[in-house]
Amino acid sequence: MHPVVAKLFSLQKIDQKVALAQKKLDSIPKETQERQKKLSKLQEELTRLKDRSTEIEVQVASLETKVGAIETGIKKQEAYLNQASSPSEYEAARHQIRYLQRDREELQNEQLALMEEQEQLAPKITELEAAVAEEKATFDAFLKEADKLKVELEAKKQEVADERRAKAAEIPAEYLARYEEIFVSREGSAVVPAERSYCSGCFTKLTPNDWAMLANGTNKVLVTCRTCGRFLYDPESETGGEAGSAS
Repeated sequence: MHPVVAKLFSLQKIDQKVALAQKKLDSIPKETQERQKKLSKLQEELTRLKDRSTEIEVQVASLETKVGAIETGIKKQEAYLNQASSPSEYEAARHQIRYLQRDREELQNEQLALMEEQEQLAPKITELEAAVAEEKATFDAFLKEADKLKVELEAKKQEVADERRAKAAEIPAEYLARYEEIFVSREGSAVVPAERSYCSGCFTKLTPNDWAMLANGTNKVLVTCRTCGRFLYDPESETGGEAGSAS
């Protein structure tokens, strides 16, 4: 393995650890948002059902008042019926009683429908209250663990920062710049083995000359993939030193 490639390979190991830590850090806000959205959705549904239950209570009370007023009216008409001095007055009172009884029945049916709806709401509200409490507990636990994870990951990144600077300082600026650009564009894969004369990064076949330089184990020529730009090495022809330890 070419000495520069060996150093880049060691650097890549460090950078991959940092990238993994950063990826986990970056995922925390998104997961937090998704969990918060789920909890908010449950809370909104619970609020909607509770509001509807309160609305039903108000409507039932209002209907009860109306039914009471109608029953008072029926009693008055019954009194008129008993005191009627003519057939026409008697029939008028009877007609008014039937009219009021019909209205009372309609209101009572409406009351019954509302009360049945509220009975159906009760278990749903209880179930949602339990779901909200469980989800909130889970979310609170996640936030606590997320805060702990953030501290651990930031510490891990800091631990390798000095080692990373030392490794990078040993690499010529030209190669370091190319490596860093490829590492980002190729998602953490800038130094890869050549397997059976193919770049394992993009699976492009190497030229016979490039493959020969790698397969012969020479460390005088730095070989890169002519398609993806990755730095290449042949794991089967490595010999001792930093190259061996790096791979």
